[in-house]
Amino acid sequence: RNILGDIYTEENVLISGIHTHAGPGGFSWYALYDITTLGFSPQNFDAVVNGIVESIVLAHRAVKPSRVFVNVGRLDDANINRSPSSYLTNPEEERARYPDGDTDKVMTVLRIDDMQGNPTGMIAWYAVHCTSMHNTNLLISGDNKGVASFLVEQQFNGDRLPGTGPFVAAFVQSNAGDVSPNIRGAFCPDGTPCDVLTSTCKGDSTKCLAEGPGKDDFESTYIIGERQARAALSLFRNETQTPLSLL
Repeated sequence: RNILGDIYTEENVLISGIHTHAGPGGFSWYALYDITTLGFSPQNFDAVVNGIVESIVLAHRAVKPSRVFVNVGRLDDANINRSPSSYLTNPEEERARYPDGDTDKVMTVLRIDDMQGNPTGMIAWYAVHCTSMHNTNLLISGDNKGVASFLVEQQFNGDRLPGTGPFVAAFVQSNAGDVSPNIRGAFCPDGTPCDVLTSTCKGDSTKCLAEGPGKDDFESTYIIGERQARAALSLFRNETQTPLSLL
């Protein structure tokens, strides 16, 4: 408000998180969300708030007439249902919406061009948790959606540092629910699958670990991110996009 006045308020600003499990904590006023950081962290809180404000200011200063297009497609090899037994308790009419599986495979891509037809941005919605990095990870990470954003922006911004180029690619969350990127499934230390009904290994939930498609968390994060990036770029460049109203 000190910078832009009353143009942006809680009535017209939407904050959409990718739901990464590898982000810094301590920025919430709720105790449950601050347990892992042993309390509230003013440093993390200020970093999050200042980053959001800077993003809004940069976006506001870059506003210009644009054309917007939308396209919808499928990505089949980047998510699974982490609790298929629970999913079966849903009403039949709900399950009938997904006849070929128990997760939503639809990706929706919004393409933004300037009035000269030059691409300036993309928003891609796809359902998958950002849990390719497991709870043993101690590094801050955008997880698989961060990788997808990086790879697409690299296509348009070249060798610029992430977040500094004119093209913005946002890979945002949709109906993630019980949707996991660890597409190999969950296993016990002895290599046997976890119990389907309880997600445990002989009653111990701590030993049941989900596995992604790579040899480790880093490779799995890249693979799931790259698959989202590849699918989004295909939809972005497809000539069958539907034009929306001008911004």
